[in-house]
Amino acid sequence: MSWFRRFRPKTSSIICLVCTLLVVGVYSAPNFSLLSPLHGPLQKAEFYTQDVLAQYFGRRAPLKPELVYLAIDRGSVQLDQFDPAYVAASPALSLMKQDFPWKRTVYPFIIERLIDAGAKVVAIDLMFPTARDGDDVFRAALDKYRDHIVVGSNFEQELTGGLDAGTTSLQMPIDDLITPTSPLDDRVGYVNFWPERDQVIRRVRYEVTMSSIVDLPPEAGEEVYYSLSGEALRKAGFSNLVPNKGPNRIRFAGRPGTFVPRSVCDLFDLKKWNSPYEYDGGKFFKDKIVLLGPEGNFLKDTVRSPFGQMAGPEMHLNAMNAALSKEFIADTSKTMNCLLVALAGMIAWLIGIKFSAPLLRLVLLVSAAVGWFVAAQLLYNHADLLIFTFTPLVALGSSGVSALSWDFFMERREKARIRGKFERYVSKRIVREIIDNPTSYLNILGGERKPIAMLFSDLRGFTTMMERAEDTHAVVKQLNEYFDVMVEPVIASNGVLDKFIGDAIMAAWGNLQSRGPSEDVRDAVSAALKMRAYLPALNEKWVAEGKEPLKLGIGINYGEAVVGELGSERHQTMNITAIGDMVNLASRIEGVTKEYAVDLLVGEDAANLVMDFFYMQVAGLVQVKGRKKPVKLYYVIGERIGEPDRKLVEYVRLYEEGMAQYMKGAFAEAGSQFRQALLMHPPDKLARVYIERCAMLEKEPVPQGWDGVFVMTKK
Repeated sequence: MSWFRRFRPKTSSIICLVCTLLVVGVYSAPNFSLLSPLHGPLQKAEFYTQDVLAQYFGRRAPLKPELVYLAIDRGSVQLDQFDPAYVAASPALSLMKQDFPWKRTVYPFIIERLIDAGAKVVAIDLMFPTARDGDDVFRAALDKYRDHIVVGSNFEQELTGGLDAGTTSLQMPIDDLITPTSPLDDRVGYVNFWPERDQVIRRVRYEVTMSSIVDLPPEAGEEVYYSLSGEALRKAGFSNLVPNKGPNRIRFAGRPGTFVPRSVCDLFDLKKWNSPYEYDGGKFFKDKIVLLGPEGNFLKDTVRSPFGQMAGPEMHLNAMNAALSKEFIADTSKTMNCLLVALAGMIAWLIGIKFSAPLLRLVLLVSAAVGWFVAAQLLYNHADLLIFTFTPLVALGSSGVSALSWDFFMERREKARIRGKFERYVSKRIVREIIDNPTSYLNILGGERKPIAMLFSDLRGFTTMMERAEDTHAVVKQLNEYFDVMVEPVIASNGVLDKFIGDAIMAAWGNLQSRGPSEDVRDAVSAALKMRAYLPALNEKWVAEGKEPLKLGIGINYGEAVVGELGSERHQTMNITAIGDMVNLASRIEGVTKEYAVDLLVGEDAANLVMDFFYMQVAGLVQVKGRKKPVKLYYVIGERIGEPDRKLVEYVRLYEEGMAQYMKGAFAEAGSQFRQALLMHPPDKLARVYIERCAMLEKEPVPQGWDGVFVMTKK
């Protein structure tokens, strides 16, 4: 067990370290080819965790009133909500009624309507790469309102080799609308969003260069291109809020539909246009940035966001909203991510070495995981910092659970070893107690002072019988048969077989697990009575086999002893035993049984604890060899079961009256009382002993200083 205690923390630490290093290796998969297959799933799980944090636990960016989503929706194309005559009478609506894509002459009506109403900027999330009817009219409007207009362009990659090889080019509006210039005309902004590896858009680039698109450092003098949202913000006077570096993780305003789309046909619905509850004659658009674009569910212009499928224009609105609100989220660096993984592994290690209870460790690991997620939430919401979340939790969980599983395996193995070691000597209940409470057991191994009940049993004349035996094998077999029978009541009564000493048995109660002083002694005495009861049947069997019968003596004592594992650790000959004066006294009490011709004597301290459970009589005051202070010994007649045995009670009364006279030196009166007691209970050997003593002492004067103590001159 001491080996296990030293080994477990060391092994657990190694397990935590290995698990943590494996997680770091998977995270850094490009450098560890063997682990690279796990990199993708781990990264996707990290992305998913971040999205869950944003969706369900994250703070949302406040909606800025400056932004308006003007949607090209199904109603704006079909116009079924209008009377045909009303549509025919409106130049803009009549053009919109035609097939989509609209003629370019539609857009000047929309632009003029919005700019005249006071809109700061009209950003059109559409591209115009080919010539169509009305380009000249549209160009005139773009020129007229050039300080208030931004239209879309698109970066395209032309593959020339492998999947990652190719050239990037910017698809501009047709030259008939905006003449190409360098630097690029500020009426043009790219509409691209670059998703992460799981094809979800979480970051926005407000400006790029051709080099930065492919994650290369920009070259000197390289042209800078601005996004549709970035250009719109600049023209609206918010240049100072537009980040010039990227990509920038934005805090979204909410789920799809957060920016409520307003149908573009409403601009030409006079009832809504003039209604104070709708557009109030156009005042609604004053000082607004209006984004004109297709509604996702109509023209399938959608992108994947942390909140699910989102209309492309809504993504642009979120980009502008984040800039206006200064709601950007910082990420921990790759180095910091590795340190966070290491920290999570260290937390698992600390839990493992500080707490040994498996259920408590599991609860603490779960609590640490929840605490980590809560910390991530607080940092995300209040410090605009998104820390590595899922991957450290993998390190925490894998390290903690692996170490816990190892410890559980080792504990099961150790329990099996303990069970195998002790089930031969103690009851299964005590073995279960040792296994369930290993700490108390470990304390005992190191030495612990505690009150115990100790039993010594010995065979009378066995050594002499062994010396004169012709067939020593038969004698050894007889002794082993005796031990088989006599050990059984010890174990059955919750005792611990301490050791065999020749033909003697040493057993203890309360050394490994105590049921309380009274119960421990009661169990010891019960075991002794069973040993007494089993011996006649054994002797009858042996006599029938031609073997000599055996006689038994048992001594029981209760007191404080030192219990510990003693022996030679170097030679692996250790044994749990008890040492101390009370142990020696138990052995001496067993020796006294020879002098009193009885088979079971109990020390006073033990007897006082179980008087109510057994019929007992005082054997006398005895000064055993090696002790100056006499001890009062009791003979156990039998167990108290059911109603009191009146005859036996009367016998004990007569016997105790005789003992009282004997202790006073009135030997004649004492002898008379003992004879009366013997008549009531003829098997009583103690009464016979005292009758003989009284007869001998009656002839002599009462010794000076008589106290009734019998002095033993041998063990």
